[in-house]
Amino acid sequence: MEDDVVIMSRISAGELKLLEELFQRHHGPLFRYFLGRTNDRPSSEDGVQETFHRVLRYRKTFRGEGSFTAWLYGIARNVHLDQRARSKDAVSLQQMSDLPGDVHEARRRESRITLHWALEQLEDTDRELVILSRVDELSMIELAAILGCTVGAAKVRIHRAVKRLREVCLEREKTRSE
Repeated sequence: MEDDVVIMSRISAGELKLLEELFQRHHGPLFRYFLGRTNDRPSSEDGVQETFHRVLRYRKTFRGEGSFTAWLYGIARNVHLDQRARSKDAVSLQQMSDLPGDVHEARRRESRITLHWALEQLEDTDRELVILSRVDELSMIELAAILGCTVGAAKVRIHRAVKRLREVCLEREKTRSE
């Protein structure tokens, strides 16, 4: 199995059919990235499609230096910002589907709703950092490349974003128990 950097270099050189292989490898994580930002499945699918259209369009800008994943998520981030600029509509938590189940499932569902709500309360940059680091599990090097900062600065920013998320969750739980 070829490395993503090698495949992307070959795509840049004109082997466009290899884009399908990169799509297969990265579709799921990119979909989760967009879904975490929008809570909207169709919009997330559109985001993935647009990301790969831009990969194809900007294939000549890929230099093969550093992480392909960082380059890809940099494109995905720009796609999301463009989507958000076109549509300011937020998907409410009430539009999330109800999941049947027992008490344990109801508690897990409530925890997920609290987490989604808390993520929505964060500023966009903090939400993005939490999703990229905790959900998509990108490395600190990749995150630093996406953010255009040092690894140390990326670690600090992620730590602060996670801390803010924790504070928002705790505040909601405190409010609900009163």
